[in-house]
Amino acid sequence: MRRETRDLAEALGLRARDHVALVGGGGKTTVMFALADQLKAEGSTVLTSTTTKVWEQQAQKAPSVILEGSGPQWKEELVQVLDRHHYAFVAGERLASGKLQGISPTLADRLFRDRVVDYLILEADGAAGRPVKAPARYEPVIPRTATVVVAMAGLEALGKPCTDEWVFRAERFMELTGARQGEFLKPVILARLLQHQRGLFQGCPKGARRIIFLNKVDLVQDRTWLDELVGILAGKCRLVLGSVKEGIYQVHR
Repeated sequence: MRRETRDLAEALGLRARDHVALVGGGGKTTVMFALADQLKAEGSTVLTSTTTKVWEQQAQKAPSVILEGSGPQWKEELVQVLDRHHYAFVAGERLASGKLQGISPTLADRLFRDRVVDYLILEADGAAGRPVKAPARYEPVIPRTATVVVAMAGLEALGKPCTDEWVFRAERFMELTGARQGEFLKPVILARLLQHQRGLFQGCPKGARRIIFLNKVDLVQDRTWLDELVGILAGKCRLVLGSVKEGIYQVHR
């Protein structure tokens, strides 16, 4: 069954309260903030964060950035911000690079269990801006309380060579998928990454709902390859094709 929607939370099948972990590549940060903005506009209280690192400039898309490492008063400050704005970004500390250090999975678990927010949305790994990412053996860093894990890939990579330009951790990607250096990234190869037990869903908590989100459908050059990819993945788990930029999503269930 396929349907179309402009509601991102609906496309992802979110429930009244969820802890969402975003993994892979292809626009995780954009999705995180778009989803948070929508949920806040609908009256929910939302917290965004990361278990890796994020540019501080990006984190400032939230109404307020709270730093756990700023002192013992940080939790009180967070509660005040949430009471006022219903939305905040929480991180560990500022880094000299201009990035913010993320929070630990343990803290993410505690924040969700404490019910300080309706939704906790976080990036659980980094992709260095690439549309496709293969996780190292220690990635992604998904908190145990995550109820939804969204594995993402940018569709502009279809038909591009399997090199560092398009794939983050290309060597690991080839190890997992059997692709050769420079081989075109065909649907069957990308599908292997999404379905491999040590692929994008590596470390997914037992019981968490799995969602594949193929972003930037507006950049696909060969629609036959897209149809082939959907044919392979449809029915495996909830599959979303869309463009956050255009704000429209196809849901395959």
